[in-house]
Amino acid sequence: MLGRSFNRRTYGGISIAARLLPASPLPGYDRGDCLRGRASNDEAMTVYQQAIALDNDNSLRRHLTLGWICTYQQEWDRAIAAYQRAVELAPDNASYHASLAGVLSQQGEGGQAIVEYEQAAQLDPRNASYQVRLADLYRDAGRAEDAKAAYQAALALRPDDEYVKRQLTQLP
Repeated sequence: MLGRSFNRRTYGGISIAARLLPASPLPGYDRGDCLRGRASNDEAMTVYQQAIALDNDNSLRRHLTLGWICTYQQEWDRAIAAYQRAVELAPDNASYHASLAGVLSQQGEGGQAIVEYEQAAQLDPRNASYQVRLADLYRDAGRAEDAKAAYQAALALRPDDEYVKRQLTQLP
């Protein structure tokens, strides 16, 4: 299942960790976590993808971890797909929308990133970071009034934020 590069030392570490981790419905779950922990992201990605396939694509944690690994490895399309599936599985989780928005923004998909950060900010209005990221995207899109409102919302949550204060002074 893991290929020939899966050596005895790695397997030994996985065996030990698998006994310490809570039982999972699929063996790929524990192996993927252990491989990721050992910086074997290529192998971990393969294991997570196999586990997702066996689990009928419904494992939220696997999708999130796969999204993280793909982001780390700059495999943007795969990261976007993994985070989109996480959002589908848990649409009321602000951090999942923000994770998707971050990757979309990284890929120059500012319009889609705005939609996801707006959703994140709506779901978690007390998170100033979402407001700041949203304001930055609005600013970059030429939406000065929206940027100003989002920066002000962030400043209300973090009154000492020098970055936000500076950005507000630079808006038209």
